[in-house]
Amino acid sequence: MGKHRLVILVLGVSVLAVASLSFLLSASCLTRPQTLGEQKALEQMRSMTRNDVLPSEEVVVRIENQFKGTKTAALARLLRARIKLSAKDFAGAADLLQSKTFNEQTSLGDYALYLRATALEDGNPDVFLAAVGNVAKARGMSEIAETTGLGRESLYKAFAPGAKPRYDTVLKVLQSLGVKLSVTA
Repeated sequence: MGKHRLVILVLGVSVLAVASLSFLLSASCLTRPQTLGEQKALEQMRSMTRNDVLPSEEVVVRIENQFKGTKTAALARLLRARIKLSAKDFAGAADLLQSKTFNEQTSLGDYALYLRATALEDGNPDVFLAAVGNVAKARGMSEIAETTGLGRESLYKAFAPGAKPRYDTVLKVLQSLGVKLSVTA
């Protein structure tokens, strides 16, 4: 009877040890090593952008789609934003950087903010309004609605493409975002 208890005890400890090891050996998708394919794709993107030459967006989209949910996809999206920025599509560049993958897989949030600021300085009112709308959506329209006293649905309509929101609506949203407009000569 004593041998059976010892065998059961050893088996129990072994099962617990194996269960613990599987926890220690598993890695989240954020810490997993890059695959050979991802490494090759990153090198391909590096070589395509040498000497400030930008590839076609279609090539970069293929890379992004091939490695969805990875750092490689996020960096491909950043390259797409850079392509749009060079084509003076500031709102399109800012939109690309709203990606969940981009925010989770990179620490380049400041660059995204820079591109959004560039869109605000563009001078085109449609680009300006699109950028304000994107930043408001990123902050959370419910929060903006609460601080401005405006309806959430009204805010979505006000910043929809082609909308012509009232100046006081835009000003309230900017104030809610902590942005101040200034005029310089």
